[in-house]
Amino acid sequence: MTISDPEIRLTVAGQALRELPAEDCLDWLETQGLSSATPPQDARPAIIAIVRNLCRQPLSRAWWQSLGEAADARSRRDLVALCTEVEESDQTRLRQTLDRELQEKTVGYRISHARTANPSQLDRLIHDQEPRVIRSLLGNSKLTLQQVLRLVTRRPLIRPVVDELIDAPKWSQIYEVHRGLARNDTVSHRVRLAHLLLLAPNDLHRLARDPMQSELARRAARYRFIEGIESREYPTPRLLEERVFD
Repeated sequence: MTISDPEIRLTVAGQALRELPAEDCLDWLETQGLSSATPPQDARPAIIAIVRNLCRQPLSRAWWQSLGEAADARSRRDLVALCTEVEESDQTRLRQTLDRELQEKTVGYRISHARTANPSQLDRLIHDQEPRVIRSLLGNSKLTLQQVLRLVTRRPLIRPVVDELIDAPKWSQIYEVHRGLARNDTVSHRVRLAHLLLLAPNDLHRLARDPMQSELARRAARYRFIEGIESREYPTPRLLEERVFD
């Protein structure tokens, strides 16, 4: 049976991740299209559901460690990087970018206003740091992709706002949003590395060479890019790696 509804697919993927042992989970991930190559177009909906779960499910440290060990045994270095636990910097000190008129409004007013705001008003609201306002804004039918991408590239992009983007049924399916989350160096490493799994080779290549990215993110992008080439049976992948990443 093919599941077409993104939210049902999200629930089914979350159940599989929680219940399968690490080795079986890794097998299941690869059968869903999460091989070392960029997932084919017909597999993307399933991979998006998996990525959303990896970012939002309260999976335990032991779960990540077990999956990392299983991935390491299969030389899946991209997944090993995803499972690696790193200390995140504190980003609680935020620069207020909302204009004075909106700052003076209550949160309740801004939530209600975001649902029906016109495009010019939405341009102002995308700077709001309140996640409930962002949730309401993401449901506004007048919101454009360009405005969402301006939101995704905010720095810092705090975790509650990231969660609203991942939870948004429409915008969580969009490639440009995945790419923006993977590139934003203020987003948590696990969210960024999970979204690397959705990127095309040219975007992986750019990210792997970007000096503004963390070493872990550059390595993960490099692993995805190189292992994707190996999975397509290119000759002498080691020489290719040296040429592309010299």
